[in-house]
Amino acid sequence: MRGAAITRWASTRHVYVDNLKVILIALVIVGHAIIGYTEFDAWSYADVREVTLAPVTAIVLFVLGAPFGLLVIPLLFLVAGLLTPPSVERKGTGRFVGDRLLRLGVPFIVFALLIWPLLEYALFL
Repeated sequence: MRGAAITRWASTRHVYVDNLKVILIALVIVGHAIIGYTEFDAWSYADVREVTLAPVTAIVLFVLGAPFGLLVIPLLFLVAGLLTPPSVERKGTGRFVGDRLLRLGVPFIVFALLIWPLLEYALFL
């Protein structure tokens, strides 16, 4: 029964929404990569950065990317918000919240309390 329910659910997915999410997440990663290699020091990696983009390159990238950067995160949140109600209806509020805490909260806590401090310690050695 579970397999049939998953097949039915998957058949109702909109591929263009999944593709939009992938593109938006890729743009967020690109934006953070650019910030990480500029001299604006807005990134925690700035203290141990080995290379830096040339100022002209950084300015050109920001001028070209800023208009899109202002729209990427809001659009990503809009898509997530539009997809949330069907998920809550399908799973129920308790299971939905529990799934999100497990899928998002646990990795964040492991990263924030274990991986990032160890990485910072290793980088500053």
